[in-house]
Amino acid sequence: MTKLLSGLVVLSALVCGGASGYELQRYENPVPMGGYVKDVPELLKKTTQRAKWKLLGSQNGEYLASLLYKKYLLEAEFVVVDDAITVKLKSVECEGCKVKQSTVDKLMIRLRRTLAYEVTVEARDSFRNF
Repeated sequence: MTKLLSGLVVLSALVCGGASGYELQRYENPVPMGGYVKDVPELLKKTTQRAKWKLLGSQNGEYLASLLYKKYLLEAEFVVVDDAITVKLKSVECEGCKVKQSTVDKLMIRLRRTLAYEVTVEARDSFRNF
């Protein structure tokens, strides 16, 4: 009886674990703008300058940015949907080295935190001007 019960528990864990599908990375959680951001390109320009990234261009509500960090070249895109901005990793290269996911995650999380900070500043300034 115990073997049967433990077998069912393992089987259900395997079935439920595989059904979860794609999970967002920590940096892919959308940053809500809350209606406070009026000029998205200017917000992204400030964000990329503060985070030491370069804003390359935009098309169809998607903005491309790049970062050269040590031997890493990262490209990310900001996707504006409704009233939120999502940061997505587009590509990563490491010249003469192996890509460390922890380094990539650290750089992308820093970019998302900077974006969230700039949205917070916009919200604060909108209340000051109110």
